[in-house]
Amino acid sequence: MGNKICYSFVMFICSLILFPSCSWMQGHVEDKEISELDSTMAGQKRTTLMDDSLIEFGKMLQAYDLPPGPIQSQNIGNETAEKGMPTSIYTMVATSLNKIGRQIVFIPYDTQYVINESTTGGKIQRTYPDAVISGGITGFDKDLIEKEREGDVSAGWAGASGSARYNAAEVASKITLDMNVRDYKTQAYFPGVLASNSIIIRNDRLGWGVSAAYMNFSVSFDSEVKTKEGIYSALRFLVELSVLEVMGKYFSVPYWKCVKGASEDSNMVIRLKDNFQALSSSMQILYLKKYIYLSGYTGVDRTSDSLSPSEQSVVSSLMRQYSVNDYPSLLVEVWKNVPIEKALYIVQKDRKAKARLDRLNAEKSKVEAANKARALAEQQQLASQQAKLAQENYNVSINKAKDYLAKGDLEKAQNEYALALKNIPDDKYALAQLKVVTAQLQNIENTNKAYSEAVTLGDSYLKNREYDKAFSEYQKASQLKQNEEYPKQKIEEVSKILDSKNPLGIKNISDKDWNEDNI
Repeated sequence: MGNKICYSFVMFICSLILFPSCSWMQGHVEDKEISELDSTMAGQKRTTLMDDSLIEFGKMLQAYDLPPGPIQSQNIGNETAEKGMPTSIYTMVATSLNKIGRQIVFIPYDTQYVINESTTGGKIQRTYPDAVISGGITGFDKDLIEKEREGDVSAGWAGASGSARYNAAEVASKITLDMNVRDYKTQAYFPGVLASNSIIIRNDRLGWGVSAAYMNFSVSFDSEVKTKEGIYSALRFLVELSVLEVMGKYFSVPYWKCVKGASEDSNMVIRLKDNFQALSSSMQILYLKKYIYLSGYTGVDRTSDSLSPSEQSVVSSLMRQYSVNDYPSLLVEVWKNVPIEKALYIVQKDRKAKARLDRLNAEKSKVEAANKARALAEQQQLASQQAKLAQENYNVSINKAKDYLAKGDLEKAQNEYALALKNIPDDKYALAQLKVVTAQLQNIENTNKAYSEAVTLGDSYLKNREYDKAFSEYQKASQLKQNEEYPKQKIEEVSKILDSKNPLGIKNISDKDWNEDNI
């Protein structure tokens, strides 16, 4: 019995030690950075002070009608010599970016994984980032408050004020985080897109605790938490706030409005106004129309770089409302004061309308593509039928041409080869045969012409009793057409005349000369 009591007591003591630890690992965080931790704390979902701000920032990016941006972060580490700090806060940065929502497409920075996949034959369809976040923990200043002295830090957060006091038994330290954003393709840093923020933590006999934070845009808070986890919670808050700041500057939206109690980033506003002033008047009007439209004036024509009378009336009214007298100043004011919920409704409505239009266009394109494919198939089928018919007609013409060639009918053979080429214009065989037949016909035509000329001249010479010339022409004609009887008969006729008038065989004696010699 006694052993059982001892055993139960030991288990009870262990449960007191173990269960609070497990509860702490899932500690609930309320609107403060973290709530007071005690032994009775129940296990709840872990959240951070910046969760709502990051979600609101994602809504702001949508409300300003910005497309999703692929962003990558390098391994952001600890650049100080402090061993009690984490060596890398890359995971914190990645988680912070993912909290923003679908407007940020986070691209992991894992070159070794890509190399390993490529080496093993894997094919990765990579999405390349537009911008890369870099930076590091650049400062860890210890013992800001001297021993044996007391001090306090006044702070305000989320509209409330508070203070953190230090006594001789405490040590206050400051952590500083720097972040920059550069273009992925050019590796050049975006000017003005940076964050350099600090947070104060204190160390007493119970461990580290978050005390206050000081940011570029006047954010501070006070916490009574006393646990070593405070240093990591401080870092997470510092990372999330810095990520929101650099992303706000990168996307050019008034990010500070997502953080309750934060003041305006005056440097960013000045830089933005300078950028607006550098634009042409037409571009200023286009930007102005965009933000006026997002503010609820839906009758604005965002495709025109000039102002209609009704649009000019709206612009004049807004100038009076914001007490400005030029476009750049009005641009800044309208840009800063875009109503997020109203703009989000307008953007979502436009995107739904565009999605419907895209679906209709896609369906229309699909129908047009189907009709085009059907027409192409019909055309191809018709072409195939025509090609088949042409081949059949070609074969008929070639066979006829061969038969005519065998019979010596060159003209008909020529016609058939020409018909064959009409059916298949680039056929080499028909083209070569047509050339041969055409050449033969041309040769025949030339021979007939020369034969006719020789016979005509021979007849003319014979009539004029120029027997030698007549004999020569008849011989030429006989050589041209050896099967013709007419030139042979004339040669025989002229030869008899020459023999009778020239018994001695003297040549080149015309009938006229013969008569004169015998007078």
